Amino acid sequence: MTVTSRRPKPKPPTPRAVATSLRTQGARNGYSITVAERDERFDAQKHCCAICERPFRTPSWHFDCTFPGPIATGRRIGTSPAVDHDHDTGLVRGLLCRFCNRTVVTMIERHLPAVRRAIIYVRGGGWRTE
Repeated sequence: MTVTSRRPKPKPPTPRAVATSLRTQGARNGYSITVAERDERFDAQKHCCAICERPFRTPSWHFDCTFPGPIATGRRIGTSPAVDHDHDTGLVRGLLCRFCNRTVVTMIERHLPAVRRAIIYVRGGGWRTE
């Protein structure tokens, strides 16, 4: 009878190790930008949604925080950023919060004439009564 020794299962890599590995390999995150480009966009937008400008929560993949704002001090506010892209061209437009990515952009893309009329309506100032 032969006794076989079991090898211990290797520990899964830490999120930091995975993120570092992806950055050094230049791997893509599912869109037409690299992980490093996504991180650069995150800092360029000052950790805020490109539309509503609400602050993002610092995501687990963003370890080297360079923005000295409220997110960098550890406050967990906002939502995780979503990489927004044009479905026709595949080009990345920026990082948005979930609400803007799912609701605002969808409404604008599907109902652009109505959105233009709404802007004119809101800027019109309403009726003046004397």
